Amino acid sequence: MPSTLFIIGNPEPQQSHFAQYLIQSIEDKGHDCLILKDAANDSMHFSETSLNRMRQLMESAQSIVLHVPVYWYAAPALVKSWMDQILSPGWAFPSSKSAIAGKPIALSLTTGSAVESYQSGASNRANLEDYFLPYRRSFEYCGMAWRGLIGKQFPSQDIVKETELKARVEAHTEALLRLVNEPA
Repeated sequence: MPSTLFIIGNPEPQQSHFAQYLIQSIEDKGHDCLILKDAANDSMHFSETSLNRMRQLMESAQSIVLHVPVYWYAAPALVKSWMDQILSPGWAFPSSKSAIAGKPIALSLTTGSAVESYQSGASNRANLEDYFLPYRRSFEYCGMAWRGLIGKQFPSQDIVKETELKARVEAHTEALLRLVNEPA
């Protein structure tokens, strides 16, 4: 199976059961996992050493999945700060010189409300693809192969049995791996 790098953009992964089970599922499958919170300082800045290590991981991966919880119709500020710092000129763009050009990438999203509420005419008025279009465009600008996103409802007040939660996370992980590793 191809090597997929999962980048975890949850600013508090230790407090998220979903993130904890996702990290475990990724590691159990032998894929690399990069937790942004662990690499950032308190002001969401990444050292040059950390950025270089992350760039090496991204370059060596055959595909990439960025996992984020949806905060007010976008990714958390930690993810935006990371993108501003990692997607640098000469390394990420222009696409003709990008070290990550051609790499398949997908977004893994967790929402606090039903994924079905993200559509025209529903309570969130637009679909997740519309809200996350800037991420798609940014990755495409770097020459990456956009594979889409998969949203999964995980409201914090949702109380489920541990085995059910693990099964949900496992199914989500498998769907993401198929999305980024199957031919386009």
